[in-house]
Amino acid sequence: MSERYEKARAIEPGNCRWVSKKQNMNNKRGNVVVTYRGREVSIEDAVQMAGGVVGYATAISRIRKQGWTVADAVETAPLTQAERFSSEARAGVLARARLNGSGEARKR
Repeated sequence: MSERYEKARAIEPGNCRWVSKKQNMNNKRGNVVVTYRGREVSIEDAVQMAGGVVGYATAISRIRKQGWTVADAVETAPLTQAERFSSEARAGVLARARLNGSGEARKR
């Protein structure tokens, strides 16, 4: 795929370069960029760097809606179905949610 260096300029040989599909997708205007492990990366790249413990949608939801840190959002495995229905696990999740709301770090 090709990409322009300067978006305001026309598509011409001096203003274009060949990039991979992944690079092209990371340069989209609507891409969410976060700081993870000291680098600015897309959330998709952060998920990949963490070993794919969670999916992109889960990471986005944890960061935007639940206020998790980027590291916690991409490195914390989701609860299993048995854990979701366990009263102890539910209590732990509720306790972590309350801590998040107070601005303290969330620990698992």
